[in-house]
Amino acid sequence: MVRIQRKFLPFDLIRLLVTSLIIVKALDVSVIRAYGAEFEGLIAVLVGRLTKRPAIVSLHGEDDEVIRSRGFPWFVRAAAWIVITLVLSLASGVWCVSKGVADYARRRGARKGRIRVIYNKVVVDRMLNCSSMRRTAREELGYEDHDFVLIHVGRFSGDKRIHEMIEALLILKSRGATNVKLLLVGGPPRESSTGSLGGRRKSDYIRDFSTYHQITQMIEGGGLDDNVRITGFRPNDEVPFYLSAADAYLVAATLIGFGIALAEGAAAGLPIIGSKDVLVGDRGVLLNRRTGVAFEANNPSDLADKILQLRDDPGLRKRLGKAAQENVMRFTWRRIAEREAGFYDELISRNGRDE
Repeated sequence: MVRIQRKFLPFDLIRLLVTSLIIVKALDVSVIRAYGAEFEGLIAVLVGRLTKRPAIVSLHGEDDEVIRSRGFPWFVRAAAWIVITLVLSLASGVWCVSKGVADYARRRGARKGRIRVIYNKVVVDRMLNCSSMRRTAREELGYEDHDFVLIHVGRFSGDKRIHEMIEALLILKSRGATNVKLLLVGGPPRESSTGSLGGRRKSDYIRDFSTYHQITQMIEGGGLDDNVRITGFRPNDEVPFYLSAADAYLVAATLIGFGIALAEGAAAGLPIIGSKDVLVGDRGVLLNRRTGVAFEANNPSDLADKILQLRDDPGLRKRLGKAAQENVMRFTWRRIAEREAGFYDELISRNGRDE
């Protein structure tokens, strides 16, 4: 893979174009794929046109937002906007990780017949049997047998609405439900970051310290130190350990696509508690009425009610958890890889007919 790294963008683009042409010709590549519709996407479609090979662009979000968040100068952002529109209109295929991203691709010029929604792969194997670690994990984390443990895995940012989880715990505390615990696997950013041009500091929400400070202040001010545990950043291979200690997976965000962390929670057999706002479109792929319970967004009191509903009904937890685990099996590496291969075969076949 050749990536754009230099500050002198025109030279880097020419280098990437020439290198890619050499590789495609030397290896007789059948399909060219670019990650994103930005400048590397432009190289992919240009090489595809020059070598008469299909070029796929994979979209994992709205590339305009990515460019805007990284502190690039205005003229680079303007050039990127033009490039993204051009790339999506010329690409032989556009691979989108959600229906929401597919809608974005259509708005930006991608042809409807060339768009495919292929969700992210989920590594389910190490999650399926993590319940075997349950007793050890709960002992190490200090949870009692009667504790009802909610878990959320992810960064601390405003869109995750962790503050709404804390507000629900405050309501539960006022009701005397002190055995409800919240395990937040994540934390503040570990290091600052700079943009790839001119040393500019990135301003994206992944490095938002203000949300983390807000949450810790709410916990301290509400006397929830015994109810909420924040692990800080943990490597992905430790996530099954924490999932094994939980009784339900909690997601308060109102705008999510296909969440990998949520999918891993489902693979661990955990029922899901989530906002009703995510029951529609592909936001309901993982969270639906068979796999979890839904609460009214921006209503921590309703969230508290749903938490108690699951806490007090072990049979419901078991049924929802089993359905969640069965549902997520549709997104294993093998099944998604088969869809990917089918898309490649389709483009190669179409390219042969076009010739």
